[in-house]
Amino acid sequence: MKKKILVAVLIVFSLLVVAVIGLEIRYQYYHGGSPSGKGWYADETVEDNGEFVLKTNIMEADGIEIMSFHIENKKGEIIFDSDGGWRTKDLHGIYFVENNNDVIVDTGDVGKILFEYNGETWICEDDVIEEVETAKETLPWKDWH
Repeated sequence: MKKKILVAVLIVFSLLVVAVIGLEIRYQYYHGGSPSGKGWYADETVEDNGEFVLKTNIMEADGIEIMSFHIENKKGEIIFDSDGGWRTKDLHGIYFVENNNDVIVDTGDVGKILFEYNGETWICEDDVIEEVETAKETLPWKDWH
């Protein structure tokens, strides 16, 4: 009788372990991040495209780590601020589009968001873009599978 109870407990424990591992894998696959709150792209960066400098910064809001960005001219003056942020646990990257002044915010939960440069400032497009053929692939985890 004790042997049957022990076997039943081991089976239940094994199923729980498999379920937890499965949820972690699902979360990383769909969100590109981690439930721990530290994302794949949780480092502040500086990117110079020759005309402007894009700087990201990490802050905390309501216990959640988020990343925002601003853009400086060559004199070091801030000429654009994103006025908001994205959770680092979902963030794949914030970067200039290659050979362009547009900015992509690439997240695992909502997709790629385009900040289009109109010659004077950056305008956030309301629609999430599916593909940007000229966008740099700066995802540090792109070869994880």
